[in-house]
Amino acid sequence: MNPSGIGEGVVKLLLGREEVSSDQPDNAGRTPLSYAAQARFMPAVKILLRREEVDPNKPDDDGRTPLSHAAGNGNENVAKLLLKRDEVNPDQLENDSRTPLSHSAKWGHERVVEILLGREEVDLIDQITVEQHRSRMPLVVGEQVGLGHTSEL
Repeated sequence: MNPSGIGEGVVKLLLGREEVSSDQPDNAGRTPLSYAAQARFMPAVKILLRREEVDPNKPDDDGRTPLSHAAGNGNENVAKLLLKRDEVNPDQLENDSRTPLSHSAKWGHERVVEILLGREEVDLIDQITVEQHRSRMPLVVGEQVGLGHTSEL
């Protein structure tokens, strides 16, 4: 079971129905994959990623992707799974110029920060420039929430 109490079998039953769209956004532009990634609901993430119509890099109305939601909640396994997909951009800028790295650094999710920094597509220099401009550089943000070790990365 996932944190919301919905089991894998229920997800399979719902997605098996013709009238259920597995990539339909809600009023905020969030998709089922976005919610599953945020909630650490790995069975649903796996099922949704197997569906051809699901865009694993689809941003919501704020420009946040499923990876961004997973990174912001420290969902290491979900982040790894999403990053296996070629269409997932680990450095995608959101509407407010944040990225999955800045979200994971802000909340001190060190393993997710390490995973993202291990990707050649993540341009730390660009992120530092943007975050300094917005006063939210990942290293500074990590220290602001009491994570002095983040700046040692």
